[in-house]
Amino acid sequence: MAKFVSVVHAHDGVFDLDWLERILTPANALALQAWPSDVDLSIPIQDWGPQLARRMRVSHLSFADFGLSGGSGGGHMVTLLPELPHLRSLNVEELDAEFVDDVFDFVCCSKLTRLTLGSYSVPVVITTERALALTMWLKREPVHLLELNHCSFEEGAHLPTIHRLLDAVCRSPMESLVLTNMTFDSELSTWQPIPIASRRVTFESTPLSDTQAALLFRGLCKGATTHLHVNDMKLTLPGMASLSVAIADSPLQVVTVELTTMDGEGWGCVAKAIARSKHLRELYLLRTGLLDCDVAYIANALVNASSVRVVHVVGNAIRFAGAVALVQCLGRRRHALDELKMEGLAVSEDEAAVLQSMADGFPMLKRCVVTTNVAMHVAMQSF
Repeated sequence: MAKFVSVVHAHDGVFDLDWLERILTPANALALQAWPSDVDLSIPIQDWGPQLARRMRVSHLSFADFGLSGGSGGGHMVTLLPELPHLRSLNVEELDAEFVDDVFDFVCCSKLTRLTLGSYSVPVVITTERALALTMWLKREPVHLLELNHCSFEEGAHLPTIHRLLDAVCRSPMESLVLTNMTFDSELSTWQPIPIASRRVTFESTPLSDTQAALLFRGLCKGATTHLHVNDMKLTLPGMASLSVAIADSPLQVVTVELTTMDGEGWGCVAKAIARSKHLRELYLLRTGLLDCDVAYIANALVNASSVRVVHVVGNAIRFAGAVALVQCLGRRRHALDELKMEGLAVSEDEAAVLQSMADGFPMLKRCVVTTNVAMHVAMQSF
């Protein structure tokens, strides 16, 4: 089978180089999705690494097992990086602090096109030197993916250098930019936002003040981003207003709001943006705490949102009345809706059947899926 693919992915437990060499062809690159510990190998890891570099065309390397993989805190892996000329993708998380500078030095001079960097415990601190290394890499290489997880900026770092890094991140026409659990402080207070060139942008679990949210979301308005994922964010009403401006005035085509709750005024802002957008095609509201009163804003906005073709409302505490309002509003659109998915509604099985029958009767609704969360329905009967 290996002759029909260009990259073979080896996951945790697949570290036998002799066996891998038998199944790989000279044209195959190896994507190593885990890094071994001594107990996984029949030879010392300090010997296994050089053999890997000599015998395999390694295109991807991952060290992200919460400190359990590889022993030595990742030291053997970091030492090996310069010996992998075909490496284009690197995932480094939970690396011991003493080796982090070595990774940044490697990235600075590498030909990587995909980088995931961060931690799940102690944050990775981006110093002036580390910011400069990332900036040089972003300006030189055709980066496809940058994911920063649980990173912060060093207090007292050289602000112009940090700003140049932020500029480079925004200007790089990458496929995907993911910022997870990032901590911004004074770095954004004097930064002038520029359009974001990344096609896909994800903000996840990143606390933003109203000013910070306005600056980052403003970068979407005149940028090239078509897919936005806002996941587990704590945004105030002004923050939601900034997000709404981005939805309305940017080229966003797909917007996903997940595990991000807001009050009725916040949903009102989002609804107005949906109605104004000329580019939005797909809307996903996943476990956002939507109630009947909130979904009414969205339902009314979607009536005239002619560009929207797909709507998923999943895992929200929407009762029968709210679901009926959504189906009826979408059913009376003048423009067809390709798909409406309402999953995990707080309705009974009989009510779900009524909703499905109602949706099937609207010719403008091409496909509708309705499922119920019986446990939620029972729990909400007491309210």
